[in-house]
Parts: sequence; C-alpha cells; structure tokens
Amino acid sequence: MNLVYVHLNTPIPKHLALNLKRSRTLFPQYTIYLVTNVRQKSLKPINVNIFYCKEDDNWHSLNDLLQHDKEFRSNFWFTSAARFLAMAEFSRENEEDFLHVESDVIISRDFPFEQLSKSSALIQFPLVSNSLGIASCLYIKNSLTANYLASKTLSEAFVDSKTTDMHVLRIISNDLNSGFKMLPTAPSDRYSKNTVSEYFLNENSQAISYFRGVFDGFNLGRYLFGDDPRNKRGISTVRDSDSSNYLDVRRLKLIMNSFRDFPFVYNNETSEYLPIFALHIHSKKLALFSLTRSRKYIKKAVESFESPPKTQFSISIFLKSIRQALIRRIHKFTESLFGEKLSKLI
Repeated sequence: MNLVYVHLNTPIPKHLALNLKRSRTLFPQYTIYLVTNVRQKSLKPINVNIFYCKEDDNWHSLNDLLQHDKEFRSNFWFTSAARFLAMAEFSRENEEDFLHVESDVIISRDFPFEQLSKSSALIQFPLVSNSLGIASCLYIKNSLTANYLASKTLSEAFVDSKTTDMHVLRIISNDLNSGFKMLPTAPSDRYSKNTVSEYFLNENSQAISYFRGVFDGFNLGRYLFGDDPRNKRGISTVRDSDSSNYLDVRRLKLIMNSFRDFPFVYNNETSEYLPIFALHIHSKKLALFSLTRSRKYIKKAVESFESPPKTQFSISIFLKSIRQALIRRIHKFTESLFGEKLSKLI
C-alpha cells in the first residue's frame, strides 16, 4: 500500500510539511507520495516521493463546470474536487492500493493499514451526514476504483455546479455498485438517533467490529482543537459541537493512557475502549503535527473534553485575512473598472 497526500495550486503549507515528515518517521515501511501540480522547493529534507499531476482536459472541464468562488483560497472548492482527478492519474501509474490522507489529518502509530488492504471493499471513507462523506482518510483499492471516483466527480459537477468533494463521496456511498464500505467514526450508540438510520448504525457496528477502532472524519478533531481560524477572520471555537452532522461529540467519553499518543473512545455496546486511529486537525495548529509535541496537546484537550466551549483568537491570521480580503477587493475593482473602459473602446 502507498500513503498519499495531495496538495494543488500552491506550495505546501507548514502543517503539511510537518505531517509528511511525521508520516515518514512513523511508517518507513510504506512509500509516501505527495501528489501536486506545483514545483515544491521544501521537500528535500523530508524524503518523500513527488508525483506531478497534469492539468488535462478533464481538469479544465471540472474547473469550468464548478461555479464556486474561484478567488477563495486559491480556488479551494475546485482543488478539493480535483484531488480525485489527480488520484486517478496517480493510480494509473502506481497500481498498488493506496490510502489518501488529508493534509490536516494525523494518523496513529497503530493505524490499521493491513485491515484496509485485506478488506474486500474497493473504496472506504467516513460519513459525516445524510449529504456528506469526507476524504479525511480515503482508501482506494485499485486504478479502476480511482477512475470511477474521478468520473463520478465530473458527472456530478455537470449535474450540480455547486457540488463539492464531500457531496460526491456521499453519492458514491449510496451506489450499491461502488464497492463502498464506511470507516467508522464513533461507537454506534453515540450518534444522534434523530438523524441516523438503523442501516447506518448496523453498518457502523460491523465496521467497528472489523477495525476494532474508529477514524475521525470531521467532528472530533474540530471539537478537541477548534475549527480553522481562517474561516472566521482569526476566530476559532474549541469544543463546539456541530448539530448538523451525525455525530453528537459531547456524548463521547475519551481517555488517554501511557501506551498511545492518541485517545480511546468508550464503546457502551462492548464495554471497552476503542483506539482512535485518525484526528482531523481543522485548526492547523503546528504543534499537533509534531511527533515530539503532539501527545501533550492531545492529552490536554482530552482532559478538557467536558469543559464549556472556548473562543480563541489569532491576531496573525486576522491580519492576514484582512490583507487577503483587501487584495481581492482591489482586484475585483480594477477588473471591473478596466473591463468597463475596454468595453467602451470596443
């Protein structure tokens, strides 16, 4: 199995550089790839393989079909979906199965790579809600499956110009011919019963029995460490539970022990603690991507799990967001001004 990270359109951010270094140290037995379309200058000390993807006709078609704000974070919504095209290209040249990990997701030392490979499932990822899946940890069995994912991304963009990578994954999860199996995110009795079907809960329990652990999709890391401060001009809220998703995080019971860097979650059905294999660090706090520092911060967050929500403020991100907003407005103003003048000349 290969371990794959994808980052498009810009040089890799600091948290991804640390995450690649972290994975290189923890998993020397696996080949680690960064899939990108930008020449990267800061990867030599990290010693990972780089796969440069091509911006082909499908790439340009997807960009034209999607009608999200293209000025937002270097065309964020497009690149999130275009990852699936890049993965398909990567898979066509690297026939092994692979695990894609999002750049802000850290995985545990005892991550169950072998169970993923041994499973009959062709594609596996967590489910967030009735309408959303997530590629936090996305397992692809072969190039046929990767091509299916890319094809589905293009077809869904054709149907809905506002679709996202998360919507595409949820649609795939409902396709009985896709070979999909879910990666469980919590014990079944911890989900909000009002929004989750019995079918989902049964599938979730079976997945937990197979993996003997869970994978954070969206909610847990956001609750423990805060959301991305770039979304709210430097403001990040810790221990904020999102009621629009399946999982009611406040119903969980977490512990740490001296043998793991990651937490455990209590499973009432079996009266045991299950290891958490992945944490989604939405806040991008760099200390959490460091092998030597992360355990301290994870332990502190687990110990504060039942405390009230807390708001944090980053002055540096606030100032950066103001600067970027001004640049965008100046760009739009000059574009409209010169566009009007050009139309009059014509």
